[in-house]
Amino acid sequence: TGQSKEILYIVVNKQELSMLKKIIRSCDKKAFVIVHDVRDVFGEGFVDISK
Repeated sequence: TGQSKEILYIVVNKQELSMLKKIIRSCDKKAFVIVHDVRDVFGEGFVDISK
């Protein structure tokens, strides 16, 4: 559309994905959602990047 949009990028584990989809559906039934498998996630709450 050429219009600016806000994007929420979130990383969850497989066990959390089902709950996340329910939350998204309850907030916005027309939400556009992409699910990717990732190998590693570094940062707070995940793997320490210095390792």
